[in-house]
Amino acid sequence: MSKYLIILLFVNVIAFSQNYEDVVILKNGSEIHGIIIEQKPNHYIKIQSGRNTFVYNFDEIELMKKELITGTISNKIKSDIENKKHSIGIGLGMNKTFNLIQYTYDLKLSESFSIYGLIGFGNLFGLGVAFQQNYNDNGLMVGWSGGVDIDELAFGSFTLSYQWRLGQTQNFFSLGVSSYAYEYRSYSYYGGWETELIQMFVPVLSIDRRFGF
Repeated sequence: MSKYLIILLFVNVIAFSQNYEDVVILKNGSEIHGIIIEQKPNHYIKIQSGRNTFVYNFDEIELMKKELITGTISNKIKSDIENKKHSIGIGLGMNKTFNLIQYTYDLKLSESFSIYGLIGFGNLFGLGVAFQQNYNDNGLMVGWSGGVDIDELAFGSFTLSYQWRLGQTQNFFSLGVSSYAYEYRSYSYYGGWETELIQMFVPVLSIDRRFGF
């Protein structure tokens, strides 16, 4: 009888471990779902989430709990950053439109595509279409836009870059290249103003922060 009781308890333990997962909620709002594989009280914990292992100090953690797994197991970092559609950045070129300082707002069309409006310095304002391989996460970004620059002349920009999320923050580093075209106005030797189109390739090297709702 005792042998069957031990087997039954063992089966129950396995079933319990399959139906629950560890959840670590950080003070910055991020949630990490997985299995806690190591813990030193009042110092740190290690949590396995998919193929990734994360280490957090206790002073970074708001809450630790277990949750019942009701659907397909998905060991990924869950964060409300995917819903943040505002961004403000600075750099030598930006990851959506060539600029020095820029604010953008996204109107999402799907999980990867969005229409965005921009206000900045260098190029004052404009509209564009963007593709993000992983919205607000590591991956390729493509931006195509047009608008008006500081000289009140037209510009166009096509940008290809790769963005890296800096840890579990809302900040991103981007590196890439932009094809930038703009109108240039000069006074003609023969009198009167002339406008010509100038096109160049410029680097993208920027840091931006995602925020809002």
